[in-house]
Amino acid sequence: MNETKVHKQLASLELVLDEATRQDILTEVVWTACELQHKKHYPTLKAFNYSLWEWLLAKSKREVYSTPEEILEHFSQYRSK
Repeated sequence: MNETKVHKQLASLELVLDEATRQDILTEVVWTACELQHKKHYPTLKAFNYSLWEWLLAKSKREVYSTPEEILEHFSQYRSK
C-alpha cells in the first residue's frame, strides 16, 4: 500500500473517531468496530465507518422531539458545536 493511501485512510479514521467523540459514542463505536473486524473480517476503515453509522442511527432513533420548535432548536445546537 502506498504512503498517500495510508495517509488518506488515517485521515478518514481520524474523522470517524472525532465524530464519535463529539457524539459521545466513542467507546461504542470502537467496540463495535473491533467486533466487526473479528467476526466479519471487515477492513479497519470499513468497520469503523459502519460502526459509526449504526450508532448514529441508533442514537437518532432514541431522541424524541414532540414539536417542530424542539427539532429546530436541536438542529441549531447541533450546528453550533
